[in-house]
Amino acid sequence: MGEVPPGAGDVDGAGDGDVDGEDGDDGVPLPPMPVPACAQAAPGADKTSAPLIANERTNRIIVRSSCPTGDSTGKARAALPPRAQKVGASAIRPFLFPGRRAEGVPTMKPTKLPLRGSCRCGEVTFEIAAPPLMTAACHCTGCQRMSSSAFSLTAMVPTEAFAVVQGKTAVGGLRGPQLRHHFCPSCMSWMFTRIAGLDAFLNVRPTLLDDPSWFSPFIETMTREKLPWAETPARHRFEGFPAMEDFPRLMAEFAAASD
Repeated sequence: MGEVPPGAGDVDGAGDGDVDGEDGDDGVPLPPMPVPACAQAAPGADKTSAPLIANERTNRIIVRSSCPTGDSTGKARAALPPRAQKVGASAIRPFLFPGRRAEGVPTMKPTKLPLRGSCRCGEVTFEIAAPPLMTAACHCTGCQRMSSSAFSLTAMVPTEAFAVVQGKTAVGGLRGPQLRHHFCPSCMSWMFTRIAGLDAFLNVRPTLLDDPSWFSPFIETMTREKLPWAETPARHRFEGFPAMEDFPRLMAEFAAASD
């Protein structure tokens, strides 16, 4: 059995035991208490990884509450301040990703520009001179097959801020009229995608960056096709894709959240 780390009940991340960021104490600081085996980190893992989860509303971490039947975290949850107990299971997801800040999820915005990245073999390199407009994960079966993974990751980058500085790419995938997927012609890494009619930005694969540790998906799309076990810390989830009229609102929210 493990113990809840200091500040685990401090949902707003301010270090004062407050849940919602407003003045006033929402409850007494949490004493050390047992954490079920299912919420403990594996041997040799980061001690803060397993017992913690991301809260969609606050983007902070609280005690993990999703365990298999028979290994309940009821006592741990009951010890949380009242308003923290009201956070529903649908609003929280396990957060076990490396590279996050100790007090919460990654910033979603790089701390230093320009960003530099390359394909697997290094033949094609690129630079990004501005922060992303938004970040995403896509669960569609096309992305699963193209990435050979459960989902693809995207940093939506302003077109004028992106440049291939070495080498040339080749178009691959289905080569349809709307989506132009660019690959390294040598190692065949999927590097970025241009979408016809959406010329203001392009979608870059963030794991190709020299330092992708800041990245976290803000939205996830095509969840109706996702693998049953696939989870991300995204704040917004769509069974399909967001409506075009939703993008300005989502991008504004992303910009505010990543400041």
